[in-house]
Amino acid sequence: MEEMIDTTKKKVLIDIVRLVQKRGLKGKLGDWKEFLDNQDRKFGSNLSDPSKRSHEVLASFLKTFHEEDHLKFLFNVMQQHSNREVLEQLKDKSYDSPEQGWEVINLEDINKAIRYTSMVSIDCEMVSCEDGTEALVEVCIVDRNLEVKLHERVKPNKAIADYRTDITGVSSKDLDGVTCTLADIQAVLGYDVREKGATHSCVDDARAAMKLVLAKIEHGVDRAIHLIEEPIPESEMAKLLLHGIPTSVNSEELHNVLPGDFTIELKISKKGRGEKYSAFAIFKNPQEALQAYENVQGNPEKDTANRPQKLVKFKLRADKTASLYVRKMAPDDNHDQIPCKRALQVDDDAFDVSKKAKVEPESNECDIDALKNEIEALRQQLKEKDMLIETLQKQKDFGIYKVHNKRVPQKKRKRMTR
Repeated sequence: MEEMIDTTKKKVLIDIVRLVQKRGLKGKLGDWKEFLDNQDRKFGSNLSDPSKRSHEVLASFLKTFHEEDHLKFLFNVMQQHSNREVLEQLKDKSYDSPEQGWEVINLEDINKAIRYTSMVSIDCEMVSCEDGTEALVEVCIVDRNLEVKLHERVKPNKAIADYRTDITGVSSKDLDGVTCTLADIQAVLGYDVREKGATHSCVDDARAAMKLVLAKIEHGVDRAIHLIEEPIPESEMAKLLLHGIPTSVNSEELHNVLPGDFTIELKISKKGRGEKYSAFAIFKNPQEALQAYENVQGNPEKDTANRPQKLVKFKLRADKTASLYVRKMAPDDNHDQIPCKRALQVDDDAFDVSKKAKVEPESNECDIDALKNEIEALRQQLKEKDMLIETLQKQKDFGIYKVHNKRVPQKKRKRMTR
């Protein structure tokens, strides 16, 4: 095992150490942070990001695991990474030319391709297993008319460590009496868009994926999909999101960071336990939440959805410092509101899903003509650049020839011409 760890790439070791942290595993010298405090007297656990540590440090930590279950877990994870690397190498080496498997379609055949509208959308739900791998627990397939063609619960052939019920919507009771296996599903086969308040549904996700594809096809690739921006309810505006909280900071200590009268509600992470977590600070009304945000001291920023947030730094026990983000639930300007990625909903009226595929020939012809013109313009540009390169190359060759003739003595040049 030690030799296998030594020969494993650093980026793989980084992923393994992070996974070990999430599972709370401890080796002979404790967990990751305890190991750093023991081995690194200068920085210790203050520099706990695995990506900032050397290959030797990462490998030394993983070598402290000696229990059979731990070694089996490490082996499975490294084996998975190895399989992925082999798969990527095979992809890189496959289909280097049209003759090896690619089908070249002429522009004249685009109309024919568009009329072929047989599609299916597949959504899979996965659970975490005790050996560190993932297993299929539910699968759903819908066609382009959003009709369910297959919806099955699957019995994993491994011991399940985490059902991820808040994500998958599946619990241990749901698998009682389930006999369908992954092999059965394979034999058949040869963005959170969900109603508010509804439990997770594999069918909804598969339909959502198909809706997005159909919207792109029917509205054009370069056109934006119309999205519904629902107003945020007042109850949500009475909250502030605290995220990036170090796990060393308990929920009670958050009252010392943020001013005001509020209650703490932990936010469930879809990625499992990590080094940081998130929580909601719930106030009596939106006014108190806004006042608390204004009063807290921190560097003002904005997140990717244009919502205001502040980076707040504070002191912990033993004169240690930590930081977290305090974020509003919506942008200051409602007109510029950008819905978060997992809250986007595709408008059903934005496109019409019928039993028969609807393709407008006139619009398609326009698109194809525009595409042809664009391709022709690009070809012309390439042709001009090729001519320019050829001219420059000739000038360069001529310059080299002149320099060469100047350097060659007259007698030697006569011999060369004979």
